[in-house]
Amino acid sequence: MPEDPNPASAPAPEPAAAPAAPPVPAEATVATAGGLEPKVAAGLCCIFPIVASIIFLVLEKKDKFVRFWAMQSLLFGLLAFAVGILFSIAIFILGHMPFIGGLMTWILIFLYHWVIRLAFVIVYIISIVKAFSNLEWEIPVLGKVAREQLAKLDRQEPAAS
Repeated sequence: MPEDPNPASAPAPEPAAAPAAPPVPAEATVATAGGLEPKVAAGLCCIFPIVASIIFLVLEKKDKFVRFWAMQSLLFGLLAFAVGILFSIAIFILGHMPFIGGLMTWILIFLYHWVIRLAFVIVYIISIVKAFSNLEWEIPVLGKVAREQLAKLDRQEPAAS
């Protein structure tokens, strides 16, 4: 039999079946109220402790992981801000005292600028890494206070609705 010169009349070969997409874990598909993954929202709360934390505490009502990191980061940011203000006031006051004030000022400057700030930076970096790693880590003392404050907020929210 002669071959058909018209290739259009020949049956088209069946396309190979597309490989099935790997299953997506249920955790990865859940988004926060802001449309972000929970670990990204928690990480943003750690990077921008006061502003992002307030935003996610207001927007996010369901994800306890994000709410915990938002509350803990808010408390951490407020604590860092308050400590900075207190040390600035103390340095200002002691700087105007004769004799002993100068020495005390230098001691406070050393304590604040090297010891306390370094501790805050270390906790800040650990928090960011833990949040983006999807791990729930409590900053000593602040973590417990954050959980207590969240429990109070959760009790108040149904009454406000």
